[in-house]
Amino acid sequence: MELEPIDLGFGVLLFKNVLKDPKKVYDFILDSKTNNDPFFGQKHWYDWKPWGNYAKAYPAENNEWKTSEAYGAELQRECLDIFFNILKIYKENYLDHAWFEERGYDKDIPTSYSELEKRILSGNNNHHIADLVIFETNKNVEYDWQMNIHQDTVHWWGENPSHMFNFNIYVNDDYEGGEITFFDFRKAEKTEYKDSYSGKTGIAWVVDDYFTYKMQAGDGMIFPVDAYHGVLPIKQGGEKYYIRQFLSSNVNEAKINEKIANFNASCEFDEYFQEEFKKIKKARITPQIFDSLDVIDLDHPKYEGITDTKVPLIIRSHRDISNLIK
Repeated sequence: MELEPIDLGFGVLLFKNVLKDPKKVYDFILDSKTNNDPFFGQKHWYDWKPWGNYAKAYPAENNEWKTSEAYGAELQRECLDIFFNILKIYKENYLDHAWFEERGYDKDIPTSYSELEKRILSGNNNHHIADLVIFETNKNVEYDWQMNIHQDTVHWWGENPSHMFNFNIYVNDDYEGGEITFFDFRKAEKTEYKDSYSGKTGIAWVVDDYFTYKMQAGDGMIFPVDAYHGVLPIKQGGEKYYIRQFLSSNVNEAKINEKIANFNASCEFDEYFQEEFKKIKKARITPQIFDSLDVIDLDHPKYEGITDTKVPLIIRSHRDISNLIK
C-alpha cells in the first residue's frame, strides 16, 4: 500500500486509507467486547474514565502476535506495519533534527519492527514502542471538550524512556463531533487580564493559528507528543474507535550526566531533581478557551479539578485545511 503524507502543520502528518478494511476492524472491535480473542477479547477491556473504555496488547512483551492466527494478532501485525512505514516516511522527509538534538533523542529511528527488535537484542535500547491500545470514546453532551487542550508528554530529561510520537489509526466515522484540534503556541502573544470572578490579574495567551480535523475511517495521523491538541466531544451517532501507538526514546545519557556533573552531594542533586521536576509540571499547561479577556473567570471553583497549570486562551483566527485534504 502506497502511503501519501499530508502535512497539516505543527508537525502533524495525515495519511488517508491506511487500513486495508476499516469495516472489518470496526466489526472486530465491536465483537471483541464479548468474544475470547487472546489479544483484544472481553477480558482485555477496561474502564477509561471519564472518556470511555480501552483494550490493550503488548507487542514488545508478548511475541505470540507474530504467528498467531487470531484476528487480534493480525490486527497488531497490520497496525505495526503501518506505524513503521509511516515512521520511515517521516525519517526520510520530515525529520526535525533540532527537535531531536534539543531533547537528546537518537535521530536514527527504526523503520520496521524487526529492525527495532534487532537493535534491542544487540544492546541498543535507544528506542521503544508502547502498548497497542484500542480506545472507545463515548458520547459526551455535557462538556465543551472530550479531552481538554493538552500535550501528551512534556519533555523531561529525568524520564526514561520518554514518548516522542503519538500515532493514531481512526477506525470509524459514524458519529458527529469528535474532531481533533491542534494549536500553535510557539508564537502566542501574552497579555494581562483581570479575572472576572476573583479580581486577580494574570497572563492570558492569545493564539492566531489553530486547525480542526474530522477524522474519517481508515485515517492515520502522527504528531510529536508535545504538540498542543484537544478533542471535541461526540454529540450524536455511534462511539468513536481508534488505535494508538507511541514511539519512545531514551534520553541521551550525556544529557543526564551533564546535569549530574555539577553536584557532589546526592542530597543536593535530589533537591535539584525535584525542583526541575516541578518546573516540568508547571510547563505542562491546560489552556481554557474564552471569547474575550473580559469574561475570563479561571479562578472559579468549576476549574479546580484541573491538575495542570491553567492558562486562559483567546483565539483570534482559524486555519482552513480543507484544501490540503484530497
